[in-house]
Amino acid sequence: MTGKILHLFFILILSVQLFANSKADSGDFEKAEKKYQQAKQLRKSGNHSQARFLYEEAFELYTKLNSKQKISDVYNELGISYYTTGEYDKAMENFRLLLKSTGETGNIEDKYLAYLNMGVVYFDLAVYEKAMEFFNKALDIAEKTSNDKKAAALNQIANVFYVWNKHKEALEIYKEALQINTELNHKRGMADNLNNIGNIYHDFDSLNSAYAYYLKSFNIEKELDNNEGMAKSLNNLASILNKQNNPEQAQNLHKQALEINIKLNDFPNIAWTMNMIGKMFFANNQPDSAEYYFLKTEEILKNTGSKELKMDLFLSLSQLFESEGNNSKSYIYYKQYLDIKDSVYTEEASNQIELLKIQYQTQKKLLEIEAVDLENQKLVSEGEIQEQIQQRTSRIARLLLIILGLFLLFSVIIFIRYLRNRRLNNLLLITKNEIIQQKEEIEAQRDEISAQRNNILEQKEIVSIQKEYITRQKTNISESIAYAGKIQQTLLEGYEIPQEHFILFKPRDIVSGDFYWVYKKDFRTIIIAADCTGHGVPGASMSVLGITYLRDLVVKNNIFKPSEILNQLREKIINTLQQKTGTSKSKDGMDMAVVCINSKEKTLSYAGANNPAYIVVKDKNEFLKLNHNFLAKAHITDNSGNKCLFEIKPDKMPIGVYEDNSVLFTNVQIKLSLNEVIYLFSDGYADQFGGKTIEGKKFKYKPFKDLLIENSEKSFREQKEILEKTIENWMKGSGETPFQQVDDILVIGVKTE
Repeated sequence: MTGKILHLFFILILSVQLFANSKADSGDFEKAEKKYQQAKQLRKSGNHSQARFLYEEAFELYTKLNSKQKISDVYNELGISYYTTGEYDKAMENFRLLLKSTGETGNIEDKYLAYLNMGVVYFDLAVYEKAMEFFNKALDIAEKTSNDKKAAALNQIANVFYVWNKHKEALEIYKEALQINTELNHKRGMADNLNNIGNIYHDFDSLNSAYAYYLKSFNIEKELDNNEGMAKSLNNLASILNKQNNPEQAQNLHKQALEINIKLNDFPNIAWTMNMIGKMFFANNQPDSAEYYFLKTEEILKNTGSKELKMDLFLSLSQLFESEGNNSKSYIYYKQYLDIKDSVYTEEASNQIELLKIQYQTQKKLLEIEAVDLENQKLVSEGEIQEQIQQRTSRIARLLLIILGLFLLFSVIIFIRYLRNRRLNNLLLITKNEIIQQKEEIEAQRDEISAQRNNILEQKEIVSIQKEYITRQKTNISESIAYAGKIQQTLLEGYEIPQEHFILFKPRDIVSGDFYWVYKKDFRTIIIAADCTGHGVPGASMSVLGITYLRDLVVKNNIFKPSEILNQLREKIINTLQQKTGTSKSKDGMDMAVVCINSKEKTLSYAGANNPAYIVVKDKNEFLKLNHNFLAKAHITDNSGNKCLFEIKPDKMPIGVYEDNSVLFTNVQIKLSLNEVIYLFSDGYADQFGGKTIEGKKFKYKPFKDLLIENSEKSFREQKEILEKTIENWMKGSGETPFQQVDDILVIGVKTE
């Protein structure tokens, strides 16, 4: 009797303890939930430091309660907070923990969020191939779950295509995502899609269409009271207004966007907005205001890793300082721009994006086929559902009986003391089996290590073979380019200048984008100096095109008027490259100076596309008597006051697509006294960096003119040697490492006789 009373008392105490623990756990969960929701509101309002403090407190309580799903939610919220403030390492760490936690929770939506958010971080870091990989994984999950998730994944995939200038594919996917979000009335996604479609039309210079999409996006964001989205749309609307010559309204919208971003403590978007304001001031000839906003942007970007924004900022700063004549700072920022550009836009990354694009399209087709198969299976299996329900009910009943029997058996075993010995024997047997299992695992690990070592050796051999293959490929490519250089040189040396002359020709690479061309017929001699877009192989390709068309125009069609040569050459280049004014992305072409010396009439005709011509005369007064209507001004005069250099100004338009291709080139005709020296050149000599400062600066045109007029009476062999030695000494600089040649160099000197 006493034993039964004690037993009942023990059960009562245990029940009270369990109830107390349950009440305590319930209270802790309510505290954790309250802190979690407060933190979420603080994050959305921009108070990230206080939000993170509350997230950490909630995390401790969830961990104590072993609430695995709520722990996953905290990882996701912390990742978003760190991403918003540009702390990408910490953001990525929390998203990885979220992905790892799905192994315990089995939550497929969290797995989707982890993949999507990790892709977004890689996107901001300009690691586009990794971003695409994670966006595809997110899309794979979304295809099997819900359409709203599919739309979000499609939007991010389209973003990758957009930054790699694959606008057609990006626009197609953006519109697919917009259709899904519209059908679901998912306004947040619709606003994002509309904004991105506006970006593509903006790039196409379809300003009215872009403005319409941006405005639709802004109205939805305003309806949703989404401050971050409104700021983005305001910035985009401002950029359109500025291009439409409405700078005051554009400035007002930019400042509204900046106020919102500052309120949210959204540092990446603060930097983005300030950079856009700086570019607006620079475009409107307000360099001081532009410099202020650019430098503020640079200060913010020291703590964030947005490579795309840094690249855009450094290029803008380089252009700003160059316009102010501060060449040292211009060079520093341009070098930083090139370093980031080379690290982001590699051929390997581009190829990887193409591969991921194919994977995305293939995966999409497979999922469509799978959907059809599932629909067919559904039709077949509907008749079997009732049978499966009955079988499941029967199995549950049997399982309950088994559990009840085991419980009764366990109760009997507790009171049978002799089974203790058997339990001890079982424990010994288990220990022995564990030892055997550990031994087998160690042996398996040893075999695995041996296999890995063999694999490493095989990989090393493969790398060695690949290195040898790459070396051979590089040698073959170098030999091919060298042979192309010989072909180009043969084309350039096809005709000789009959007058006394020199030609200084220094390609930056083996082949050149600069070229010269000469042709003489009877008493007329055509001399041309040209500078094609780019240098190396791309520039050389344009030079071959130019030489081919010049032969066709001058030799075949007998055209000797310089302005007519330029007009017809421009038409051929535009037609060949399929360029169109205003919409063409191809700005390829060439700058050129053309002179025709008529020894019979003692005249010189000139026309220029961005490239001037210099004439050095011994007797300024005599020259002006012959050419009293000549409008060019004497730029340099020596101590005698009579010898001078005239600069014939070119037309400020290229051989290629331009704002108005109907404008014809101007022809200038000069009478000669047959003791003048004509100089034609590209911009490579004057733009070469060098000098005694560490940063270096451009050689510039004034020292170039001084050099020409000072040595114009020397022999042409001496003039060429002086020009070569001067630019070589300039490039040596003051440090141990000389400056590299930045562009092709071409200078031609010809004496009229």
